[in-house]
Amino acid sequence: MEKNKYSLVLLLFFVVLVFVFLTYDKFSEKKTFVNKTLDDSKSSTPNFDKPYVGVVTKTLFVPYWSLKSQNSINNYDRVVYFGITGTEKGIDFDEVGYKNLQDFASLNLDNSKTYLAIRMTNTEENLKILENKSSMIRIIEQSINIAKQYNFSGIVLDLEVGVLFGDEIIDQISEFSNNFYKKLKENNIKYSIVIYGDVFYRKRPYDLSQLSKNSDEIMIMAYDFHKSISEPGPNFPLNGKEIYGYDFQTMINDYLKFSKPEKITVIFGMYGYDWIVDDQDRPIKPGAVLTLNQIRSKHSNDCNGERCEFVDEVGLRHIIWFENEESVEKKIEYLKSRGIGNFAYWAYGYF
Repeated sequence: MEKNKYSLVLLLFFVVLVFVFLTYDKFSEKKTFVNKTLDDSKSSTPNFDKPYVGVVTKTLFVPYWSLKSQNSINNYDRVVYFGITGTEKGIDFDEVGYKNLQDFASLNLDNSKTYLAIRMTNTEENLKILENKSSMIRIIEQSINIAKQYNFSGIVLDLEVGVLFGDEIIDQISEFSNNFYKKLKENNIKYSIVIYGDVFYRKRPYDLSQLSKNSDEIMIMAYDFHKSISEPGPNFPLNGKEIYGYDFQTMINDYLKFSKPEKITVIFGMYGYDWIVDDQDRPIKPGAVLTLNQIRSKHSNDCNGERCEFVDEVGLRHIIWFENEESVEKKIEYLKSRGIGNFAYWAYGYF
């Protein structure tokens, strides 16, 4: 009798254990923006103990408002024209980015290294587009036509959604991006998608497994971790997760769970923010953006490394954090140690 009693208890325990496991597994299937890592991550991970011996490529973003001669641009392996704007009605043909396409084309760059960026940086407008399949189709078709007309070899989609929404938005972004990739592949045009550097830290609505699978390249915006409306801090700290909550090294390791190193390009933002602060370094108002050239010309004597501090002519304290060539070089060294050799710079005219 006692033996049967213990057997019954063990059987009940086993049944409960199986129920808990199945229930957990069911709920864990709920989609998130990072729901599946690389299936072949073990075989694709490089040997990080060896020096980087792969090809290094440098890309330069050229904004429509900063078109000059092609002399310094030719020092880069690839140039991205930034760009034309996608709206609910399709590409905006009246916007200055589109109107300046001819000026960019007149630079006579090697066509094999020019990409066209589709600027979609307004969250409110983007949500309308994602809910309208006709809008998405129109943007894709018109972008392809423009890329062919101006002999671009690739398209970069900069689709920015600033806050976290539900699974529906995540699916819509994936659908738009996947369809873009499919159509570009049919037309022999490369497809890159730009993603926030803080996508993991701030839980943004992007399914990295889908976006990486259905693209030729993932371009990471490794800047603007500290924003104009935040407290002063580094553009994107190389390390210091314990201080800032997140850092560049952690970000790269997060991305490598979803994309092979050769598919990743890291974009450095060559600019900074100038915050007016109180006596406890708290911002009095949003920081003002300054290019690296502006910081060098106006504040070279106030800076130490990537940080400047000074008091202006009316007695207000300023703190500036920025990215420069020295801070970028440290990050490039780390990227090479992780098997990544593709870098980009935002933007022409800033440094």
